[in-house]
Amino acid sequence: MTTYFSEPQSMYYRFGEDQDQVLKVLAERYIGANAQADFVYRVFQKSGILQNEKGLYDLNLKKRFPDAHKGQVSYAAALVWGDEDRNLDVLIRCYGPIRFYFNEQLVYRSTVMDEINLDATVKLGIDIKPGWNTLLLEMKYTPAGFGCQFGSDEGKVRILNVLAPFQERQGQAGWVYSKPVSSEELLTFNSDHIAGLAEDSHPEWNLLGSEEDHRLEWLPDAQWSEEKQTQPSLERIYGHLPGQQAYAWTRLMNRDSSECPIRLSGRSSGPLNIWLNSVSAVQLKEAGPFEVNIPASFGRNDLLVRSECSDTAEPWNFVINATVNGEQLELELPQRVHGASGESWLYLGPFESEDTEPDLQDLMRTDRVFKRNVLNDNPEETGSQQARKERIYWRLDRPDAWIRPYYENAMLSNKWTVGSVTNYGRWDYPLGVTVYGLLQTGRYLQRPDITRYAADHVQACTRMDEYSLWDREQYGFPAVNQQLVMLKMLDNCGSFGSAML
Repeated sequence: MTTYFSEPQSMYYRFGEDQDQVLKVLAERYIGANAQADFVYRVFQKSGILQNEKGLYDLNLKKRFPDAHKGQVSYAAALVWGDEDRNLDVLIRCYGPIRFYFNEQLVYRSTVMDEINLDATVKLGIDIKPGWNTLLLEMKYTPAGFGCQFGSDEGKVRILNVLAPFQERQGQAGWVYSKPVSSEELLTFNSDHIAGLAEDSHPEWNLLGSEEDHRLEWLPDAQWSEEKQTQPSLERIYGHLPGQQAYAWTRLMNRDSSECPIRLSGRSSGPLNIWLNSVSAVQLKEAGPFEVNIPASFGRNDLLVRSECSDTAEPWNFVINATVNGEQLELELPQRVHGASGESWLYLGPFESEDTEPDLQDLMRTDRVFKRNVLNDNPEETGSQQARKERIYWRLDRPDAWIRPYYENAMLSNKWTVGSVTNYGRWDYPLGVTVYGLLQTGRYLQRPDITRYAADHVQACTRMDEYSLWDREQYGFPAVNQQLVMLKMLDNCGSFGSAML
């Protein structure tokens, strides 16, 4: 007879055949160990390193640096957070010579066969430790290729989320990578930072320190160019698009409990609409100033703006000041976004003026994508200016920067009730069985709290379904709902689908 734990540890030992008590304890223990915390939002730059359909980060630097020459070297760096000890198999496919350092130790150096065989895949096991873990790739240019593919084996099951290093990018998602430099240039840098290409030692960089401490030029660009910095937000994000519209969303922090109204004042370069807590506050039909008093609640108040680009030469822009009793109110992002320090507005657009305006309540949310019309770029080919539908999402006033939700809870659902990591928000076979059992338990015990917990877990996945499909289209591989989006076997849909139905 096979036993998995000692008899005194079992519910049967305590309660015998009292199945109601057994179900109650098991359900409550699971729920207590798996808190309702679903996705984490982070800044992600689409101009950075994207994943392919297998979940491998594609660092094909020959495409990014077509003018690189033989012997030049680039680095790519990232951080991985570990909640607990975890072993992970990673895959490397070389385009050229590669060295991979994990936690400052050289764990892989490519061979000639790895570099010339396009189908060669190297599998390595790495031990992720609690806290920050560092990844560093050293990639050397050759005429055959430059860079590599890197990622987790079975990426949709054993998820590898990487975060940007350096204090200036703290909280952002994705790799940073350097512009190519020659080995001579590297050796002229601080010898304490660069150990030399001929050695096996790890370059002496503090990836948790400041980016300014390293003399390499890191991409993607974290700041707008000097020219872009002279432009207002909407102009530099979308360009000058007369007749088109964009939304901006923020939250006002009202700490005045005297019930005094909020005074909104400012100026717009074109037609402008403002809503405070879904109530219309300002309606400008043309460019000009505005000032209005409007009742507001104590605490957070949602402020939504729709701005239209004018057909004049004036840059697309609006300015809003919010005060109570003469005191300036703080603005904050309406959704917590890691890596967005200093930002207070989310932007959505551009929309054609003929587009159907979303309902305000549907608009102020981050769990859906929005549709807009896009005119055909080459009407000569089709003979018409027929519009096509395109889906868009919220972004920030940074170069090619979007907000992006990530599943960052337990990576493997066989760790349900150990450690400190919740499994909430994951879609896979074992969780489908578990959720189904919780639903049945809640009904049997007449415990709506248990039923609601299970239903909320399903809802956390399904409400993000349309977004996760768009996320895969945009970035190559989804950051949420990995197994729901990539249904390739019954395990991915059978049990969870039954629970959902």
